[in-house]
Formats: sequence, C-alpha cells, structure tokens
Amino acid sequence: MITQILLQQTIIMFLLMMLGLLLSRRGMITEQGSRDLSNVLLYAVIPCVILRSYMSEFSMDKLRAMGISAVIAVIAFIASIGVAYLTCGTRHRIENFAVAFGNAGFIGIPLVTAVFGAEAAFYVVSYSTLVNLLQWTYGIVIISGKKETINLKMVFVNPVFISMVIGLILFVAQPTLPSVVTGTIGYIADANTALAMIILGFYLSKVRLRDLFASARLYVVSAVRLLVVPAVTVLIFLLFPFARGEITLITLIAAATPVASSTAIFAQKFDQDYRQADSEHYLEINDEHLDDEVKCVVHRLLKAAAAPNVRRAMEIEDEILSEIEDRDTTIMMKNKEIEQKELVIEQNKQVIEQNKQVIEQ
Repeated sequence: MITQILLQQTIIMFLLMMLGLLLSRRGMITEQGSRDLSNVLLYAVIPCVILRSYMSEFSMDKLRAMGISAVIAVIAFIASIGVAYLTCGTRHRIENFAVAFGNAGFIGIPLVTAVFGAEAAFYVVSYSTLVNLLQWTYGIVIISGKKETINLKMVFVNPVFISMVIGLILFVAQPTLPSVVTGTIGYIADANTALAMIILGFYLSKVRLRDLFASARLYVVSAVRLLVVPAVTVLIFLLFPFARGEITLITLIAAATPVASSTAIFAQKFDQDYRQADSEHYLEINDEHLDDEVKCVVHRLLKAAAAPNVRRAMEIEDEILSEIEDRDTTIMMKNKEIEQKELVIEQNKQVIEQNKQVIEQ
C-alpha cells in the first residue's frame, strides 16, 4: 500500500516538474524568477510546513517519537557519511559531499508530506536540521579540506532551524492561535509540493541531456546515492529494535533523496570543480602553456563567469548591447531611407528643372 502511494505521489511530483520545465522552455519562468520562487520556498513555504506540523495537540508520546526520529536521523547520517567516505574518500571531495547529503528540503519534505500527511513533516525536521548542522561543519571540511572554514553561525541562523525552534515552543506551550494565523500558515504550506517541483523542473530545463547522460561519474554517484546509501541505511536500521515503523520509513525516504542542490553551491564557494557539481559546462581553457600569473587570472575569470550574480550581470549587459545594436541598426536603416528619399527629391528637382527648360524653349 505504501509503495503504491509512494509511486503515485512520485508520478504526480514528476508531472509538476514537467510543468516547471515546460514553463521554463516557454520563457514563462526566468532565471531571476526561479531564484525568487526558491526564496519564497526556503524562507516562507518550508518554515510554514514545519510550523504546521508542530501545531498539534501536545503529548508525551509525540515528544518521545520526535526524540526517536532524531536518533534515527543520526543513524541514517552515520550510514550515508560512512558510504560516502568508503566510496569516495577525500580525493573526490565533491562526490563525497554529494553522496553524504540528500535533498531533504526540496524533495524529502514534499514527498513525505504527500505520502504520510502534513504531520509527517514533524519527524522530517530532525533530519533536515541535521543536514544543516553537518553541511556547515563536516561538509565544509570535506569539500574544502580545511577545518577553519566551519561556519557554526549558518547552522543556527537558517529558516529550518528557526522554524523548528518556534514550532517546538508552540508544541510545548500550546498557545491558542487565531484561526486567521493558522489558516494563513496552512495555505502557504499547501504550496510546498507544487512550488518545489516547479522549481526543480526549471533547473532540469537548464541541463543539456547530452551532458547529463555522457558522464560516467554522474551515473556512479547517482547509483551510490540512490541505491547503496538507502540499502546500507536499512541494514543498519535492522540492528536497532526501535528503528521500526512509520517514523523510520519517513526518515528512510528523506535519507534516500537525490543529491542536494547545495552541492554545487558549496563547491563553487570553496573553489572546487563547480561545473561538475552542477552538471553544467562552462568555457574550458587549456592552461598548460600559461604561466602561473596568467593561470590565476584565467581561473578567476572562469569562476566569476560561473557565479550566478555575475552571469546575470553579463546577461543584462548582453541585453543592453543587443538593444543598442538594434537601435543603431534601426537608425542606420532610417538614414538610408532618408538618403533614398533625398535622392528621389533631387531627381524630381532635376526633372522639374528640365521641364522648365523645355517649356521656356
């Protein structure tokens, strides 16, 4: 039964992704528009999903279940990090990061809530919070190779953690919230699945299928992330008698999600091969015959060209230059028309002059 529901919801989410892809291909969602939608999802919709999951009647059983979900999340991450280290080591930093961290926020929460209902997000929060904690600590060390780059501030100052703290307060204190507030939170939370999948559809529209299917490493990393990690996680769960039931299945679904989109962001931030991380190809230059100073400049230019804000600025410049070129072309055509009209006028004047001379004769 669960498998059938999961399959149905996966098909629905796939169709929503196709809608996002179609809207992108038709030019109805732009690069800036996708970033705006992502911000709405991250800073408004997902926090409301988490808050709504906590807005339920308090009970010690639920509190105990949340504690168990946190322990299960830790076990799941021990499995994924262990598999990532054994298969990728420290030589392949991006692959290690990609295998260790799934997309629990964009895909995990919508999928779990679609299958198990809105309250299921209550148990996914532990996993999502652990994702943020480990990405900004262990993840940074793995992808950069430097312990001093750890950013604890980002662990606690992010929408998921803040909404979890507020949600816990609401769950324990049980204040009576106005129906207007709960209704608003509910309406915003309902947009979670559709919005997340449409955004992912936009991302999919920007990937060339030839590049996507041509990389052997992408196949290997995807297989490890989607097959090996869940399988190892299940085997480890079997060692713990309490790791059973719906809570464990919810955590397993979150742990079995595809590679996190943050992989490309972290790769670019810490000067790794961000092109591979995002499955996109930018300008490649053979720098073997360049001296160190020129290499440094070239690498900085390539990195700048790959940065979203710089790319957007370059696109705007291209649009402005294109408009200027179109304007100059229009002016040139107008000038030619004027010259032709002046030539016709001059010819008419000559004809009139000739006619005058004929009349005078």
